[in-house]
Amino acid sequence: MKPSNVAPGPVTQAPTQLAMDPNSGDFLAGLEGVYVKQVRNAAEAFCGFEVANQYEIYQLNPVEGVHFGPEIIHAKEQGDRCCYRNFCGPCRANKTDIYLAQGTEIMLGTYTKSQGLSWCGIPCCKAGGSVKTMVPGSSQGEYATDDPAACPGCTPLRFSLQNYDFDGPRSCCVNAPCVTYAFTIKDQRNQAMLGRLVKESQGCRDMIYKTNKFSVVFPPGANSEDKVALIAATLHSDFNIFEKRKKK
Repeated sequence: MKPSNVAPGPVTQAPTQLAMDPNSGDFLAGLEGVYVKQVRNAAEAFCGFEVANQYEIYQLNPVEGVHFGPEIIHAKEQGDRCCYRNFCGPCRANKTDIYLAQGTEIMLGTYTKSQGLSWCGIPCCKAGGSVKTMVPGSSQGEYATDDPAACPGCTPLRFSLQNYDFDGPRSCCVNAPCVTYAFTIKDQRNQAMLGRLVKESQGCRDMIYKTNKFSVVFPPGANSEDKVALIAATLHSDFNIFEKRKKK
């Protein structure tokens, strides 16, 4: 048999699944990005009934832009005020817990939104947002969002949270289901634009259920507390910009 002269092709290394060890002081250190998927609910799709939002969060390979492995973090909106939630829709005030999905539900933080929408320029209708981080073995803090008045579809969209600025382009299709909308993430400490928060285009099932999907690439050097704040920023963008009223 003649030896083959064909050179072997490049070997693609499988992404490493993150080991979530809450006993480690920085157990999210190996997480380079996350994929955030809003949980679908049949009552919302077929009855127009607004239920509390939930999100499944997976590891993201930032190079290939794909998520992998089991769910690592879960986010769940608090409260059982169904009448209030259905009457106010996206304008409702809420609190959303962010916690580990594997094993014991260890809290990582809580995102809080007041009544209204954060981009609204009318003071009585403008919502505020904040996140309280509580990562075990890491620093803890509470940070408020800074949201300039804007108009989705007419002006660029911007907001700030913790040490990061989120800047999105002006797009008349910002809420169109088949359009991808991306925020660049800028670190206020060194002005470097090294991360991205992307609202992914919706598939057919997402349009029926009126749910959203996001991918977040963490800036290099972000610690565990920063990463929880960046996940909270994703929830902030969904509740205030991309959330759709479920009533038909």
